[in-house]
Amino acid sequence: MEGRLVPVPDWSLPLKEHASGVTGLPSEVSPSAYKGHTVLTTYNVSCDPRHLYNTLVDRGANGVVAGDDLRFISHHHKHTHLTGVGDNTIRDLPLVTCGGTTRSNRGDVILLFCWGAHLPEGKTIASASQMEHYGWKVNDKSSVVTGETPSMTSLEGYSIPMEYRDGLPHIQLRPFTDDEWTSLPKICATSPHPWDPKCLDAPVPDDWCATTPVDASFQQESDFDDHGNPKPDRFAPSATDAATGITRHDVKAF
Repeated sequence: MEGRLVPVPDWSLPLKEHASGVTGLPSEVSPSAYKGHTVLTTYNVSCDPRHLYNTLVDRGANGVVAGDDLRFISHHHKHTHLTGVGDNTIRDLPLVTCGGTTRSNRGDVILLFCWGAHLPEGKTIASASQMEHYGWKVNDKSSVVTGETPSMTSLEGYSIPMEYRDGLPHIQLRPFTDDEWTSLPKICATSPHPWDPKCLDAPVPDDWCATTPVDASFQQESDFDDHGNPKPDRFAPSATDAATGITRHDVKAF
């Protein structure tokens, strides 16, 4: 994607504080975020290094979940259902715009997540698919696999590193302060226009298997033959195998 098809809203207007608690929704509905008006509460920021990388970047999520590591900005006056493992559903979550401060190759920046399901007592989940649809490049493979630090990069050139923990990629994110709102740059992580995950739906062509070329290099690099048996030249007996008299060559496929 060379450019976005939607405009970025003006976030430069001053904030308004609200008397409600930091985790609750506003008692008054705020104006549209597209006009730049916001209703915000005041947050106390904790920079505990044990929890720096706490926001999951999930390729299995088809939409953003806005949790307690983001600060509420505005309400979109629509709702959604959140379905998880085992078809458990949280119903009628408000769709909101929230923001959080993170580190990038260009210094601290506020990420704005538009059209996220508001779950203020949970953790934020950044949808890789929703971000990529808005033009972000999300390279979320572990450095153990690629040899490079995973990161996600905006069209504006902000690159944000990811840290793998428990086999999953995370970024640093925390609610921004009032001072940061006025001093830091703001970039949209997702489109300010309504989000429908079905816009990414694409069927597999009927002739895909028949027309996709076979790359022989994969077979040559594999430790197993076409029947799933280990190639004799790829496995050497381990110390445990030697003690039992069993070698890797004795291992057969299912």
